[in-house]
Amino acid sequence: MKINPLTRRNFLGFTAGVGIVTAIDNILPSYSRQIIAASEPENGSKYPDLINLQIQETKLKIGERKATAMTVDGSIPGSLIRLREGQTATIKVTNNLKTDTSIHWHGIILLHKTDIKRHIA
Repeated sequence: MKINPLTRRNFLGFTAGVGIVTAIDNILPSYSRQIIAASEPENGSKYPDLINLQIQETKLKIGERKATAMTVDGSIPGSLIRLREGQTATIKVTNNLKTDTSIHWHGIILLHKTDIKRHIA
């Protein structure tokens, strides 16, 4: 493997790249950043068989503004659910909102009769 000597041009290019990457966080608007990190399952298991989710209103600070948002387990986005292919799991969702709501599931195969969105959409 050939190692190129460190030239002034290479050094300036490298430091400019590092500066740009570092500055990106300040350039992006606050709404494009993740607001609250998704949490891991409470029981510590990477692939739990029982998952409890709470839909609720949570007060958040976004940038310099305060807002109330609908959250799942107090976070946006909601908690990450990891399951093994073929695994059977029970997901209990408690709606603590004053109105009806639904969750859109990505990557989970559901029986048509158990997917609540059929009543809403």
